[in-house]
Amino acid sequence: RRPLGRTQAAGSSNGGPVGRSTMLRATRALWKHFRIAVNTGDGIGRQIMPHALRLLSSVEQHTGHQFEILHIEAGLDTFLRTGTSLPRYTLDTCLTCNAALCGPVYGPVAVMPGYVAPYVSIRKELELYVQLSLCSSLPIKAPGFRPGVDMLIVRENLEGFYIRLETLEESGPQWGGRNAMALMRITEQGSRRVAEKAFQVAQKRRSHVTIVHKSNILSASDGLFREVCFAVARDYPDVRVDEQITEAFVCSMLRNPGRYDVILTPNMYGDFIAESAAAIVGGVQYQAQCNVGDGFCLVHPIHGTADDIACHIANPAGIIRATGLMLAHLLDEEGIKIAQQIDDALFGILQDKVVVPADMGGSSTTEEVADAFLDSFEALWRRAAD
Repeated sequence: RRPLGRTQAAGSSNGGPVGRSTMLRATRALWKHFRIAVNTGDGIGRQIMPHALRLLSSVEQHTGHQFEILHIEAGLDTFLRTGTSLPRYTLDTCLTCNAALCGPVYGPVAVMPGYVAPYVSIRKELELYVQLSLCSSLPIKAPGFRPGVDMLIVRENLEGFYIRLETLEESGPQWGGRNAMALMRITEQGSRRVAEKAFQVAQKRRSHVTIVHKSNILSASDGLFREVCFAVARDYPDVRVDEQITEAFVCSMLRNPGRYDVILTPNMYGDFIAESAAAIVGGVQYQAQCNVGDGFCLVHPIHGTADDIACHIANPAGIIRATGLMLAHLLDEEGIKIAQQIDDALFGILQDKVVVPADMGGSSTTEEVADAFLDSFEALWRRAAD
């Protein structure tokens, strides 16, 4: 999926020297229009999402790119009003957009019968077959922020046990009670395309891929994933590749995370690896994920709805960094630079203790953290312009 705005060359209408007005038109021709589907989500989503939209507005002002916001609905609040956690119009709207920026939503555990986690369905419907979770050390000297970490978890996003094909049988004499079963699917195509993505991004990083699996037990399913990944590896001789069994990897990652670069893994393992890894670089409140297919991306913070957090003290760092991931996807090299500027502004105010959010032992409100971040972000733009 390409951006809806196209880049066109601008020239002089009279064939003479290019004047200031013509140069301005040429610059404007490079501006792009993007349609962004926005889901506020549940819980603290209502507190944090407005500040992500403020960030997009700031980027608009400084770059000339336009972000058309289309509000969608998904999650428990939507389920309670409409009877479905993912209305059809939400999917239809996403199909007309370049990206989706989403807040946290409830999982189905202990919620109510019939409720389904909507982002799993969106990933399936829009073929977002890869999830990228960056786990890197943050420039903050505080407990829980380990230095020397720079991992990218590349997770297959549509297969494994998360296809949600389950059965629940009533009690039978052979089981001694009710019997639940879940079907796991691993395909050669699904494994190949996520492996290709992992090795491609590894070439732009430190050229090291670690394949994480459980083929010692799941010899057919995880065995197929492992086989395909190593077959793809032969096409990338410049990338070093190794493998680890899942639980051995998690133990090693927690003890020595600096040895890892790109982690390539099936769906379910990637889910808990990403959240476990977040614990060594400040916690889930500072991390975000990008779900991508062949163009469209869906970004969201890793953290959940956080019902235990008092009103107006939620840390907006996750949704702010998710916005940065989206910009990096949409704007390529320009977006990568803006995402880095977002991180510089965010972690600058935290390291300098301009504000101290509750998770770092302070009492700064969501609004205070967001205001300080945006002030710092604007200052970086002004400094670059001088």
